[in-house]
Amino acid sequence: MKFYNFVNKQVLFKIFIYVILFAAVILLFLDNSQRLIWMKMYEHNVSFEQTANLNLHNEETSYYCRTEGDQRLKNLSDDNCIMKYPNVHMLKPDLTGSFLERIKQYNKYISEYRKNNLSHKYSEPWKDVDPLNNLTEVWGKDDNFVNKLPLVPNVNVIVLPWIKHKFELEMVNVLYPHYYKWTASDPFCQWIETEVDKLSYWPNNGRSYPSYFHSHPPAYVLYLTILQDAVITPVGDVITGSHMIIPFTCSHITNPSIPQKSAIFKEVFIITQFWGTSYFHKMFEDMSRLAPYKQFLQENNQIMIHAPEQKGQVSEMLASFGINSERIITGDVRAKIVYLPQATPCGFPQVQGFQLLSHYLKLSLNKKNNNITVGSDYVNKTFIGSNRKNAELRKILVLIKRSGLRHFRQQNEIENAVKTFCNQNNLTFVLFDDNPVPSLPETMSIFHSSSFVVAPHGAGLANVMFCKQGSIIIEGVCNPPHVNMCYQFVSHVLGMRYHAIPSKSGCEGFIDIDPGSIIRVLEVIISSNVSSWYQWQ
Repeated sequence: MKFYNFVNKQVLFKIFIYVILFAAVILLFLDNSQRLIWMKMYEHNVSFEQTANLNLHNEETSYYCRTEGDQRLKNLSDDNCIMKYPNVHMLKPDLTGSFLERIKQYNKYISEYRKNNLSHKYSEPWKDVDPLNNLTEVWGKDDNFVNKLPLVPNVNVIVLPWIKHKFELEMVNVLYPHYYKWTASDPFCQWIETEVDKLSYWPNNGRSYPSYFHSHPPAYVLYLTILQDAVITPVGDVITGSHMIIPFTCSHITNPSIPQKSAIFKEVFIITQFWGTSYFHKMFEDMSRLAPYKQFLQENNQIMIHAPEQKGQVSEMLASFGINSERIITGDVRAKIVYLPQATPCGFPQVQGFQLLSHYLKLSLNKKNNNITVGSDYVNKTFIGSNRKNAELRKILVLIKRSGLRHFRQQNEIENAVKTFCNQNNLTFVLFDDNPVPSLPETMSIFHSSSFVVAPHGAGLANVMFCKQGSIIIEGVCNPPHVNMCYQFVSHVLGMRYHAIPSKSGCEGFIDIDPGSIIRVLEVIISSNVSSWYQWQ
């Protein structure tokens, strides 16, 4: 009996071992197929001497927050339902041209469509829209919004299609070839990996994005909706016939009005969105809608532009695009033809539009300044211990100083620590103070000249759109529940390196981080690979 029990125990033990080995093989297979990358956080009790040789940008290291595994994207362009409607017009895919070349072709296609199909519409009598209480609302926040647009009467949609995702073809769908994983200091990753209350998160009623968002590209890179006999609200919503189109933006107008006696414009292009008069939303959301259609608007200068303001930065940026600011209109507007580009979700600009906006603005800056590295008196006056000639040969670190909400609680201490670090590492220190704010040309020049930007969370970080690819953005991020990842997103899509340092407390009033936490991150970045760092730009 004892021998029998012993044998049974041996058999059970072997079965147990086989089960464990089989499970390990299955898990290994699943791991290889799903590939999750985890970030080992910068822990406060870890000596940074131990991580001095850390290469933050090596994809094989484990210093990154958990992200979805790489997946081969399937091509849905052939069977996506938006393409089946007769009023959806698609530019024929070009597998040889670059992204910028495709944008030129797309703009040319829109101009030809306008010439052949819209010119006779101007002389037709104005058709009034239905009363407000009879309107059917078409909400941009709905997952199938783009498929509802072709169902609206007198609407046409022009599409720049997505070309099947392959590594060698990526540059036909986006502008930049290189993107970097982002990093963060403890406990930031734990914050964003913690489940939150669903509340009113969009889309899909708080369930985040559906699974196919991560495995399938959209059918389009860009699309432009063209409407007839439409009323435009002050925040860019559109009423045509019996429908009100409400793009997915920061908010919408709750009590629209229908002007009865206002002038009727022939053609209007909309860039206006809710909160569009504030610097951040103006730059990231409104202007990024215009950028893909710069060529179309340059060539068709009779088209008016519905913007959040008639003067200020919008006028300056239009001028840099070669577009007369006198074409700007605001408020409640009626138009025979309305061009409605896809909207920008609040704080997270449409990728290709934002890439193009950054590209065009930097291109205009380079032309204006003849490719100078340091391009304004403001920068020259704020160099620390360096003359103009030496500064152009050194990397520049910009520290943003905020005077209002979300300023660094220890601004003076951080400023002194960063100055010292710059002196020790042959960097030029520039303080960007928002009181008063430098002019837009000066601001563009300052950030375009920089290699590092250190800042608390706030609108000043919107200026990273002027930085060059490979620049390093270090952000003091608000503590929960005020965490906002918008600058991580834009840094990533513009091909920059990003690191988040979480505030211990204080938001929305101030950002509370120690000067040493900024210096430790800078030391790790520089010491990780000094030779490649000097080649980034």
